[in-house]
Amino acid sequence: MTGISTRNQLIMMGAVIVVSIFGGTCEIISMQRQAAIGAFQTATANLDNGMARQTAHLLAQADQALRTVQTRLAAPPDPAPPVIAVRPQSPAVFDLLSNQLERSSGLDALVLVGADGRVVNNSQGWPATPVDVSGQDYFSHFKNDNDPATFVGIPVRDQASGAWELPLARRIDDAHGGFAGIIVADVSLAGLATFYQLAMPPHRTLYLARRDGIVLLRYPARDTDIGRRIPSKSPWYAIAAAGGGAYDAPAYFSPAPVIAVMRPLHNLPIIVEASCTQADALLQWEQERIWVVLGGIFSALCAIGVLRLFGVQFDRIEASERRLATKNAELDLAQKRLEVTLANLSQGVCFFDDDDRLLVFNQRFCQVIGLPSELVRAGMSTAEIAELRIAAGTFWDASVEEYLAGLVARRRAGLPIDEISELQDGRTIAKHFEPLVDHGWVMTLEDISERRAAEQKIAYLAHHDMLTGLANRALFRDQLGHAFTDTGVSTGFAMLCLDLDRFKAVNDGFGHPVGDGLLQAVADRLRAAVRAGDTVARLGGDEFVILQLNVTDQSEPIALARRIVDAISKPFMIEGHMLSIGVSVGIAMAPTERVNPERLLQDADKALYRSKQAGRGTWRLFDPTIEADADANASVEASR
Repeated sequence: MTGISTRNQLIMMGAVIVVSIFGGTCEIISMQRQAAIGAFQTATANLDNGMARQTAHLLAQADQALRTVQTRLAAPPDPAPPVIAVRPQSPAVFDLLSNQLERSSGLDALVLVGADGRVVNNSQGWPATPVDVSGQDYFSHFKNDNDPATFVGIPVRDQASGAWELPLARRIDDAHGGFAGIIVADVSLAGLATFYQLAMPPHRTLYLARRDGIVLLRYPARDTDIGRRIPSKSPWYAIAAAGGGAYDAPAYFSPAPVIAVMRPLHNLPIIVEASCTQADALLQWEQERIWVVLGGIFSALCAIGVLRLFGVQFDRIEASERRLATKNAELDLAQKRLEVTLANLSQGVCFFDDDDRLLVFNQRFCQVIGLPSELVRAGMSTAEIAELRIAAGTFWDASVEEYLAGLVARRRAGLPIDEISELQDGRTIAKHFEPLVDHGWVMTLEDISERRAAEQKIAYLAHHDMLTGLANRALFRDQLGHAFTDTGVSTGFAMLCLDLDRFKAVNDGFGHPVGDGLLQAVADRLRAAVRAGDTVARLGGDEFVILQLNVTDQSEPIALARRIVDAISKPFMIEGHMLSIGVSVGIAMAPTERVNPERLLQDADKALYRSKQAGRGTWRLFDPTIEADADANASVEASR
């Protein structure tokens, strides 16, 4: 009876263990699935943040062009007549639109629409064809609503090229505050798609949508989605109302579930959403799940085998030695299985005892610490391993004494610790230290160098021009702000605005690839002309700007302007074409009592305008007296 009772107990125990292993395996699979989804949510959130910043930067150029034209065409108070009502079809207004188009990257056209809904001026040609756009949503919006903000219209196809364009519009009022017309900027969606193609990893989707749910752009391109409204049952609207966030739901126009992160732009009523399908996010998890299931089955089989051994032991006391040998063989097999499991982990794993001597480690541990596996053996102390790593140049940025002291402090704290450290060979390692309940400790190591490099690449793209590698508008404004903050009483600086002469003819005559190559060559010559510490930036199109620091008098920026004019005037060889262009330079000095960052840029731009009036291919220094006289003459002419 005792043997039967013991056997029944073993059977019940085996059932409990198998059920526990099954439940534990299911829990591990579930946790790994959530971890995989969480990792993709974090990566998607980082991607969405970078895409939103760059999208806002690109669209801000179009919005700035709208604001500039709106300000120039704003009707003055009576008795002066409103510009927009007097001569909207004038060559001066066309020149204003064309100038802003050249200054803004990614714009196809700037269009001036009258109060009757007909085009009165167009940057693409003068005189403009009086096309009727009164049926467009942006015209209806401003005609019925005195909205001071920028309105984002539904994308339309260009009749000539067939390319998608995104209209941004602002209202223009007459002298009495009445509706006088609108100014529209046609933004090339192909330009935005080109940036997304360069910056986005594979298996990701990006949507631009208005706050009312109208889809403006999808990357990868799918034209059938443009202009459609996101279904009302989608959680997109609730997340948009909450100011952005992450959600899991079926895709807008397909039943496939996706992991999505959305972020609204601060300066425009547009929401940027990055997403990936759950199938892509869980691809690696699907592979790992098989190993977890196999490990669970193996563990259950081992547990059943051990219980079976105990049953045989009760049944056959006389064969105890043979059963013990069998048990040892099973334990050896389990040890080998453990080693196989450790060998297949993507992280480096090491176990140490209370004396800080190595007990167990996997091959990945040797790879992460940069030591050949034949040099690492069980029983080595942490100090011995540290000495080997110092000799190999793969140790942390610390001495052996500092490392051992930090290890003692971690053990005394008795708490898990996560750290990110830089190795002497330049790699970045994520470490997790975990003290063990039964003494000793375990550490996992993961090489995150590639992940860090990807994050740094995104940060670089957010502050540099993609074509030339020069600083972009955002980075230049940061450097200009630092110059105003850090400049002392006895040290000044200068701003040089540059505009290429005859570049548009080259771009139109030889095509954009040659034009892009020419811009890159110009950027190289500008880098060679400035000193270390000076900032060269491309603001858009063929417009460049230089911030020259530590300037004592105007002779230094004048000398730099001469070097630049001489350098750019020399011929360029681009894709087999010998090209000759020039450059006009405007110079403004700082600091002065009247200047701030925006005013300094305006002064340099005025000096650039004087340089172009002088015949191009030269430079002019901003003179407040001349500009004051010019402004006075302009006021007299306007009052006549």
